[in-house]
Amino acid sequence: MFDKFIVNQDFYKESLPPVSVTTVDEGLLEKVFQRFLNTVNSDGAIGVSAIYGKRCAMTAIAFSSLSSSLVIHFAEQPDKRSLALLKERILEKSRYTKYAFKMDTLSLALFTDLSLRISNAVDLLSLRVTGDRYSLETLMWVMGGEPKLRKFNVKNFFFKDTTETSSSDVALQAWAACRAAVLSDTKSIPRIDTLKLTRKQLTPLAKIARDGDLLESNKPTFVKNDVRPEFSVKKDEVNMICERFQTRVRVSDNQVLLIETEDGTLTAGRARRVNGRSAQVMVNGPIKGEITSVSTIGKEGMTYAEVARREVILHILQNRTSLLSEPFFQHIWLPHEHVSWSRQDSKIPAPQIYFPERSLNPSQERAVEKIMSFSDNNRVVMIHGPPGTGKTTVIAAAVTSFHHSNHKQSIWIAGQSNVAVKNIAEKLCAVDFFDFRLLVSKDFHFDWHEHLYGEALEARLIRSDEFSEDIIGAERQLLGARVILCTLTMLSNTHIHAYIHIAPLDIIIFDEASQIEVGDYAPVIHRFSRTLRKMVFIGDNKQLAPYGQEEIRGLRSVFEFGRLLKEATFLDTQYRMPSVIGNFISENVYDGKLRTNHKITDRKACRFLDVKNGNETKYGHSWQNHEEAMVVSRLARLYQAQNKSYRVITPYDAQRTVIENTLKNENLPWENRVFNVDSFQGNEGDHIIVSVVRSCNIGFLQNERRTNVMLTRCKRSMVICTSRAFMCSRQVSCTLIGRLASSLGPDAWMDGRVLLNGYLP
Repeated sequence: MFDKFIVNQDFYKESLPPVSVTTVDEGLLEKVFQRFLNTVNSDGAIGVSAIYGKRCAMTAIAFSSLSSSLVIHFAEQPDKRSLALLKERILEKSRYTKYAFKMDTLSLALFTDLSLRISNAVDLLSLRVTGDRYSLETLMWVMGGEPKLRKFNVKNFFFKDTTETSSSDVALQAWAACRAAVLSDTKSIPRIDTLKLTRKQLTPLAKIARDGDLLESNKPTFVKNDVRPEFSVKKDEVNMICERFQTRVRVSDNQVLLIETEDGTLTAGRARRVNGRSAQVMVNGPIKGEITSVSTIGKEGMTYAEVARREVILHILQNRTSLLSEPFFQHIWLPHEHVSWSRQDSKIPAPQIYFPERSLNPSQERAVEKIMSFSDNNRVVMIHGPPGTGKTTVIAAAVTSFHHSNHKQSIWIAGQSNVAVKNIAEKLCAVDFFDFRLLVSKDFHFDWHEHLYGEALEARLIRSDEFSEDIIGAERQLLGARVILCTLTMLSNTHIHAYIHIAPLDIIIFDEASQIEVGDYAPVIHRFSRTLRKMVFIGDNKQLAPYGQEEIRGLRSVFEFGRLLKEATFLDTQYRMPSVIGNFISENVYDGKLRTNHKITDRKACRFLDVKNGNETKYGHSWQNHEEAMVVSRLARLYQAQNKSYRVITPYDAQRTVIENTLKNENLPWENRVFNVDSFQGNEGDHIIVSVVRSCNIGFLQNERRTNVMLTRCKRSMVICTSRAFMCSRQVSCTLIGRLASSLGPDAWMDGRVLLNGYLP
């Protein structure tokens, strides 16, 4: 391909000459390369931008002077001579200064996708040291300021949501970078030079960056907001109440709300104020007729943790941090480097186990001893805990042992989810340990999940809108507590600095670590490197994987690093599940290594309920089965009549909604009763009802890790509602749930119609 055309920019208010653009396939690069370089000014400034295709891989790169742009498109197997030409004439040529708005992403994509390095490169967004680096305001500031620019045009061009970037688009992006460089003094920005990093250093760094990009690209751009049917409508304002936390309305510059009325009219708006479930939306025009649906268009903004992840990668590339030489980073990502741990006082003996609540089994004792050890061999501790083996018990025992020994270390406990953190806090209270504090975001707590926190937790909870910015205020809130619980995202929140000052992060314990993508630890190591003495990872690589692993090949937790998993202490005895379930899970998931200690040995503790007329139906990107929902409600009524504690689990969010609505219509308790699988890991219930949903296609059931979670939540009994014909089909028989049905045999099956008689045989 060879093409040449002229484009006009319309970012700047002043009149500027058009830009000449040449596009070529890399095989033809030699013919036009020197012609482009002749247009570069004597200062050597070249703007750079790129097109990223599937899996965020670079498919084209653009170079631009003030008058001319060159766009190079790459084949799946790029021409080696052209790559060498790029390397020798521009990328590694020190006389040219390369400028890009996101040079961190671009420089690592060059390495990942084309095996190329870059030197004397400048990240223009680093010009602004305060504010949101990825905001429109920052970009406008870098490009010369609002007085010089047409804000609407800049926003539409740089922030448009598209998966296809054209040659003219990428050429203008590179030109804008060159123009911004000419207008600005960039001498203070540290240069990026990937030539100074070894391949062993660049490889994990590029992997962390690419995985973050992929996770960002996979965020949904459309969400149907579950809202109550009652609305308060004024001329240009709509007030609504959200029903589901996951689909709540948010305040965001990146997202637009579409409100549909009964006649199909769509009106756009933006959330101006959100307080708990209540949302105030400003709309572009009057709302006529009854509102039938509310949807969010656009991706959710980045979390504190996502921003911190990108920043630490940028700082490594700019040589502004020593993270690559930090021992915890090296232990995880650079195993061939010599790890030099910071010195510890060898005279301080490790604490003795103190856990008066009950005796620990030998594997739990080994795990607690490793957590408390001051040996360099135990600076990074891995604990592999299958379902019901007492992972939270191990955490509680370690905390009480440290506290009893009067050791001064601060212990921070972080989980992937607020619910996981809450469960640990409840465990600490259950063993009469109350000297801790729980940091929780207002967004999660207020008006949504306050009911999850009992009186004991509320007394120790510090909500994000109450965070103290000064040391004295933080001391009053902590009251000497040295055990702090929060989510992983909260560790990147800049507003917790006062608590960190009082209770430095010495020991960090990560619960549900098998659900945490390993790159998320980089900001933690970076931020707390001065005080961090020990990292503990507790999880199970046979349960839920990091979010997005199904879509993103190669996404890993620390439990998928084979050499790290070999060091893990295996908790070998489960106390949760009746023997019939525990023994099956041991043989089929944990190679027979998991022992069961449970008083219920009756095989009837696990039953299948045949829903003959159940049919799976697609709902958006999810699935429903209305007949199964009716059967679940009959079971729920039966358990309710018998005063039994029960919970309902289903793989699909749409089915969760159907079951909740069915329970409501039947005047049965529904709040905090129905869960999807992902939200219920780490939880348990006396009696579990499972709604499989699928009746024709295997779907969710082919994911053994999620199925393992679904089947391992009960303490007393489990009833699985599904189609017997479907379970016995060839495609299902080889899955984990299919093998469970086969192992239990025909006697485990009940006819769904027996529930009409009001009893469960």
